[in-house]
Amino acid sequence: MAQIKKNNVFVKIKRFAQHLYLKILRVKARPSTVAMGFACGIFAGCLPTLPPLPLQTGVSLGLSFILRGNVVTALVSMWISNPLNWVFFYFVQWRIGKFILPSAVADHHDIPEKVQINFLTASWELIITLFVGGIVLGIVLSIPSYFISKWFIIRYREERALRILKKQEQKRLERRELEKTQNSENISKKQKKSLKFFK
Repeated sequence: MAQIKKNNVFVKIKRFAQHLYLKILRVKARPSTVAMGFACGIFAGCLPTLPPLPLQTGVSLGLSFILRGNVVTALVSMWISNPLNWVFFYFVQWRIGKFILPSAVADHHDIPEKVQINFLTASWELIITLFVGGIVLGIVLSIPSYFISKWFIIRYREERALRILKKQEQKRLERRELEKTQNSENISKKQKKSLKFFK
């Protein structure tokens, strides 16, 4: 029973991911605009989450406006960080921030508890470390994500355009075949009529 529930959860996550993927690809905007929005969302998603403040949403929308990215893709890609992987992101942010600011935080074992339970009362050193790590992580992930997403969007649209052209060509050929059969039937009918007349 537990295995079935686990499989159902994975199926739902997979469907949700596919839905977001198609939502991004089907946005009606220039590929560069969609990709820029995607990169803005990735960057914002790499920042630490402050429970009462819509920080990631604000950064995502702000960067999309400044860099002329698509807002929809920014909000969708922002979900790269979510309640399922927050602890992992916090740990990565902490490790990067710790590397850049070596004296900021002493022990990473306190990270999950402080982040999840007492984030608002956590030390400024911890918050700064997470922010520095999040900014660096966001830059590292958002730059390649722009080019990768742009390539995927262009490829998807080209393949979609080819599929549409093939369908249109198929319909055109079907119409021609139908017209030929109709013409041949009309000709045969005329021939029959002319034969009857001569008889």
